[in-house]
Amino acid sequence: MKRWIAMALIMFLAVAAPSTGSIDAGTSRADSARAALPAVGKKVTLIELGSVKCTLCQMMHIIMKEIKEEYGEDVDVVFYNVRTKAGRPLAEKYRIGMIPTRIFLDGNGDEFFRHEGYFSKKAIIEVLKMKGVDK
Repeated sequence: MKRWIAMALIMFLAVAAPSTGSIDAGTSRADSARAALPAVGKKVTLIELGSVKCTLCQMMHIIMKEIKEEYGEDVDVVFYNVRTKAGRPLAEKYRIGMIPTRIFLDGNGDEFFRHEGYFSKKAIIEVLKMKGVDK
């Protein structure tokens, strides 16, 4: 019962959270073009494809923010709302079947890992270690 109440609280807070955060909103065509390129000097570009109205996406947004804060020197974390007109081309480009989806790009811009649905911070860190990102 306590677990259900905790999950309900988390979901409420995620829904009540503002629709924009510190992670890029990704609504312009210039941002869409940027998704194909790795960030200069970064070992990994982590693209989060989702929606600001999706509860699970909002839960992942918290984790993505933590990754950006802790690994920002080596990892570029970018969010794109694929439920917008500007974000739809990215959903098509990356053949998104469900949201949220994370695409991990190496320093050359090549995809080396993909995950759909909820992904724990610990699991994301393990994927980052595959490309030499470590604290």
